[in-house]
Amino acid sequence: MANTQHAFGSPNLEFGPCNLYFDTETGGENIDLGGFDSVKVSMSTKKIELKEAQAGDRPADRAVSSQVVQITCGLSRATAERLAEVFQGFHLETNSADEVTRIWLSDRMAQRDSDIVKQMTLKVIRDGAESTDPLDIIDFWKVAPMTESVELTFDAATQRYFGVVFECYKDDDHVDDEGKSTYFASREVTE
Repeated sequence: MANTQHAFGSPNLEFGPCNLYFDTETGGENIDLGGFDSVKVSMSTKKIELKEAQAGDRPADRAVSSQVVQITCGLSRATAERLAEVFQGFHLETNSADEVTRIWLSDRMAQRDSDIVKQMTLKVIRDGAESTDPLDIIDFWKVAPMTESVELTFDAATQRYFGVVFECYKDDDHVDDEGKSTYFASREVTE
């Protein structure tokens, strides 16, 4: 039976400790993004006013014009491999033994998010270990990093965090029980 303290179960919708995995489309845990200073999932809905002469200056109704879902985190253990995943244009050249032979920062002007989206999986940590409860595992279907800048600081006093924002896009291939496209979902509880 699923626990009653699932990821969204707290009154203030805080996840608490969790792990993030990037590029999990195959159901695996391909890229562990490592330690964080924090993880925040933001959800917002924007509406436009619909006017009618009979309503005067007041809106007669409102309609949803957009929904925005973002994941924000600060990577505290950002390796070159992780940086290559979250910063467009930063990539590693490897040899046949998969050893890094060169680090590049290349022009990615006009590259679309739809060219680089990957699935991300969030797993809540309970009692010091990743929870296996389906409601504690959340898949974000289409996620693209929006890292605008990275500062590489080299001194003894600075904790290295790479702030990353991931934009989540809805996926028409993953629909809810009403047939609507979704941005994310927990895993399903089966009995």
